Amino acid sequence: MTLYRTYRPQQFSDLVGQDHIRLTLQSALAQGRLSHAYLFAGPRGTGKTTVARLLAKAINCENMELGIRNNELGKNSKETMVALSEPCNACSICLEITDGRSLDVMEVDAASNRGIDEMRELRDKVRFAPSRARKKVYIIDEVHMLTKEAFNALLKTLEEPPAHAIFILATTELHKVPVTISSRCQTFQFKKARQEDLIGRLAAVAESENLKIDDAGLTFLARLAGGSYRDALSLLDQISSHQQTETIDLATIQDVLGLASEERLLAVLEAVVTNDREQTLKLLESLEIDGLDPEQFANQLIEAGRTLLHLSLGAPEVTSETDQTRWQKVADELTTIEIISLIERVVASRQLMKQSIVPILPLEVVLVMTIEGRRGELGIRNQELGDEGGDKQIPNLQKGDGGEKGNMAISDQKLAISEEEDDNRSTQPPVVTEEITSQPKENETSPDSENMSDDREATASEPKSSIINNQSSNTGQKTPSEIPLQPHQEMWSSLLDRIRDQNMSVHGLLAQAEFGGIEGDRLIVRVPYKFAADRLADRKHRTLVEQVAGEIHGQALVLHCEVCVTTDHIDHSPNEVTVSPELIDAATEVFGLEEIAG
Repeated sequence: MTLYRTYRPQQFSDLVGQDHIRLTLQSALAQGRLSHAYLFAGPRGTGKTTVARLLAKAINCENMELGIRNNELGKNSKETMVALSEPCNACSICLEITDGRSLDVMEVDAASNRGIDEMRELRDKVRFAPSRARKKVYIIDEVHMLTKEAFNALLKTLEEPPAHAIFILATTELHKVPVTISSRCQTFQFKKARQEDLIGRLAAVAESENLKIDDAGLTFLARLAGGSYRDALSLLDQISSHQQTETIDLATIQDVLGLASEERLLAVLEAVVTNDREQTLKLLESLEIDGLDPEQFANQLIEAGRTLLHLSLGAPEVTSETDQTRWQKVADELTTIEIISLIERVVASRQLMKQSIVPILPLEVVLVMTIEGRRGELGIRNQELGDEGGDKQIPNLQKGDGGEKGNMAISDQKLAISEEEDDNRSTQPPVVTEEITSQPKENETSPDSENMSDDREATASEPKSSIINNQSSNTGQKTPSEIPLQPHQEMWSSLLDRIRDQNMSVHGLLAQAEFGGIEGDRLIVRVPYKFAADRLADRKHRTLVEQVAGEIHGQALVLHCEVCVTTDHIDHSPNEVTVSPELIDAATEVFGLEEIAG
């Protein structure tokens, strides 16, 4: 027999964590003030069915007569009266109910008997008096699963119940029970088990079963149970078969249950906060190689995210194995918004895992997106650092105490960098890319400017089409004569090349756009679709374009997108599609058209 059935409470005194329900029911038993219907609501595994059976035994116990001590209430204390309301577990009625053999205590699973026919049958049988017991007790589990018609059939019985019948309804979703039903019952809310109560229960059962489990293992099982006594004992039952001569430790429990160790979990998180994409993917691949369930690992990541959130907000979270220093270090590298975003993404990925051909793939995408988001937030760009094609070392995010303080710290850092760049601009020449082969001298006309199209020349005097406008000398910025001018095609090509190395999505959007020039500090970009404008307006994408364009131009720029209804400016020549005459003739024959425009 499984442990949760073996150690099911057989007396009210065995219940843990539901004192508010236990004392109320025992007091009602001692005074003989029973209701005709009860509704037990609460999470699974919290003892609803167990209490229903205890109540059925106490009502029908042959060694306890209800209400006989009413005249003794003034002589005995409340504690004494409660103690006397316990079932004896020795009479024939108690033994029959314990074994599930009583004809007068009937349990109905509403999940499989949810129709109106079953409720009509119950309504017909409830009229008959009990065969041996004092009361007929109907325990309807998962009552919220009944159909609307079945609820209506049950309602009539609850409105006019026979004196010998008592109904005990149990549900995990109270909101699905009609008010017409719940209003005719005494409702009791069962609470989830507390962490310390679960640990104590597990320790007592383990001692009875001669199981040696260390404290870290008991704590881990209690956390994994999620407030359910039944789940906690089921997990203990699962690992009991792997009992060896030595004590069962946390690593053994995680291995038996197919869960990643805390060390492994921290390694993934540390790879994410250091923006190490390759290491992150390697660690996730090792999970799949070792046969670990990706969905279970996702659940562990969510729990880890909760721990990091608490640490980020200054609320210490007790961990089961690893020194809290490592957890705190990971939490310090992430902002509160990043932690929340990671949790949300992992939660969403669990549903995608069930649909994906490769279950681990959604989780890989989530973690890589998190890394890319951190890289974009920091403005990290792939540049040559001596080794051709090497990546720049990614600095860590610095934050304050959390929340707004952390964001303020980042803003201050960016402001300091901006001020430093401004100082450098006043003493250093403007940045010029390698692609510029020649620079026009002061008062010298650029060679390419003479070859601009007619429509450009017609509007050359307008600020919108000019590449660089004159800047006021009193602003401290370079004048156009001091800043090397670049033809728009050359600047646009440089911008696209730089963006392509950093973000292919943004490069794809800009490849369909047209460079509209620079108006003041505005970088004008004309796009053919509103969708492209909205994507480029995204903070991460906009920041990337503005940073790269500012470096090429030599001063800070603000991206400004214009949606153009025409797409004539887009160069399709590399991917131009030609339609053969044979295809045109076939289409003409099928659709009956005399001419199809190409």
